[in-house]
Amino acid sequence: MPSTYSELELVANRTSVLLYGGSEEDRQAWADEASGHFPNEGPLRVVASEQGLEAALRDSRGVLFIPHGTALSPPAQLTLVRCLKEQEERPKIVLGIQGSQTQAMDKGLLRPDLDYVLSLSRVDLDAAAVRESIRARRGKSSRASKKQKPKPKPKLRR
Repeated sequence: MPSTYSELELVANRTSVLLYGGSEEDRQAWADEASGHFPNEGPLRVVASEQGLEAALRDSRGVLFIPHGTALSPPAQLTLVRCLKEQEERPKIVLGIQGSQTQAMDKGLLRPDLDYVLSLSRVDLDAAAVRESIRARRGKSSRASKKQKPKPKPKLRR
């Protein structure tokens, strides 16, 4: 099912996202970029295990990255479903999974209800158009940061 938002819109808005494909580093970089759109809300928070998930979901600000969403137990995934359905004030959740969403569903690693609540906001990092969009943004960002670096002041000779 295609997303209702473009990848560029998903990285910049508050919509929670199912992020799949690419490498673990690609998913982490995408979550870092998303967090950069909310600079006054604290750094990216990473939840790598079920411990601390509920506490992290209670914070209504910033971006919460769960790099291994399919490693979460079904009850922990249900906690995510409830948060996504019921809470109006919550962090942007970036749920990363290795491989494709279809494979995760076929293997029973992703709850159908969690897949459903994120069905309109998915990013496939293996899609060529997505890779090109990300590459272009990172290139533009890199050029902008090089321009913003202050030039060293010349030393005064006495």
